[in-house]
Parts: sequence; C-alpha cells; structure tokens
Amino acid sequence: MKERQDFIRQQKQNAQQLLLHALWLSKLNQEFKQALAHHVPAAWLAHCQVANVHEMTLIVSVDSAAWASRMRYQHAKILQIYQSLDILPLPPVQRILIRVHPSTATPLVKIAEPAASSVINSRTVSAQTAQLLAETAENVEYAPLQAVLQRLAKHKTRSEP
Repeated sequence: MKERQDFIRQQKQNAQQLLLHALWLSKLNQEFKQALAHHVPAAWLAHCQVANVHEMTLIVSVDSAAWASRMRYQHAKILQIYQSLDILPLPPVQRILIRVHPSTATPLVKIAEPAASSVINSRTVSAQTAQLLAETAENVEYAPLQAVLQRLAKHKTRSEP
C-alpha cells in the first residue's frame, strides 16, 4: 500500500514539474518572439517557436526546411536575442539547434480541393514531350533509365493528332 502511495506521489510531482516546465517554455516562447520581432521580418514569427532548452542548447522548432535555413543563417543574431531576454530562470545557452516539425505548422491559407473536372491525368504527356522522351531514350546507354523514358513516352495524350 505504501509503495502505491509513493508511486502516486511521485507521479504527481512529475506531472507538476512537467506542467511548470511547459508553462515556462510558453512564457519563454512568447518573450523570445517579442524580442525576435524587433530584429527579423514579422513573417518569421508564425513559423518558429521555442521547443526546449536542454544542456546549454536552445531548441527551436520551425515548420519547414526553408524556415530552418533562414534561421540557421541568423544563428548568431538569434543567440544574442535569447541571451538578452529578461526572464528568470534563464538557462545559459551556447548553441541553437533548429528542428523541422511540419506537424506543428499552422496553415495560414486553406487550400481548396480541385473540382473533379479540373483534375489533370498525370499519366499523359503531350505528343511533343512523348517524342522528346522517345528520342532521349534512344540516346541513353543506361538501360534502366532508357526503359523508364520509353514507358513515359507511351503516355502520350490520345486526343492529339
């Protein structure tokens, strides 16, 4: 019975620590974005967030590889912005790790599904493209590529003369 109570007490403590850490990260993210807004284009703010601070590393989550590249180019500036934050406790950070997490992205624009009549059959190519593919296949020495090009050339649009 005592073991069960100790286990429950430990789980409550873990949950409290996790909740406090999440709240702290939320506050850090908010402060970080406010500080970042003065130094980078406003579009950045919708694409990044502080994910964690662990072992002297600031982990920033972005929603695409393109934004990750932009953030990496500004590594020194971002590190300086973090170090200028006035939040306690603020663990020391020596480097920034940028992670791509597309699932955390919030879509800014909803893309409508195309109407059934506007869907293009992706297995057809124009007669001119089919001819170019066939000619290219004739000049390729690598047999697997030649076979693929010949198959693609066969997908010519039937409605063309």
